[in-house]
Amino acid sequence: MLTLKNLIEMTPPEIQRRGKTVSMAVKSSVLDEDDNGVFKKVIVKALATTIPRIITFKLYQVKGKKFTINSPTWVHCSCENYLYQWEVSNTARGSSSVINSNGAMPRIKNPRLRPGLCKHSYAAALAALKSITKDVPIKEDIKKTTRKINKIIEKPKVADKNKKVLKNIPKDINKNKK
Repeated sequence: MLTLKNLIEMTPPEIQRRGKTVSMAVKSSVLDEDDNGVFKKVIVKALATTIPRIITFKLYQVKGKKFTINSPTWVHCSCENYLYQWEVSNTARGSSSVINSNGAMPRIKNPRLRPGLCKHSYAAALAALKSITKDVPIKEDIKKTTRKINKIIEKPKVADKNKKVLKNIPKDINKNKK
């Protein structure tokens, strides 16, 4: 699996130049776990002029070390450039998965299967670097905290709301309904 640093360095210079103009917004950053180990999942939204793109990074933790630019990285972008040029080549190195393409070799766009990033994922990688060092709660902790908050607030049930509404209706209207 390639590191985030490898992916950034292997991205062609023209894509790096275009990636610097893309606006980014980090949507979420949580700790999670899968078969490959513990990872920090960072989801970034590219604010494009056409269709907004969603970029997902999974930065895997090396045992006993913090998340850094040298962490093994899995990446995916929803744009066409990533689909036709980078998805298969990054998958061949364990840094992506075939999600949107058919898995065929990119014979025209990337015949040598060079790994890299599209302009959205390049810009997102730069944005993700900022959120790597921040401590984030584990997914289970977030769920527990949400349940505790909901218990404190105790949202009224629909049936309770209907009873309150019925109490406020004048009595003579209720008699006319019978």
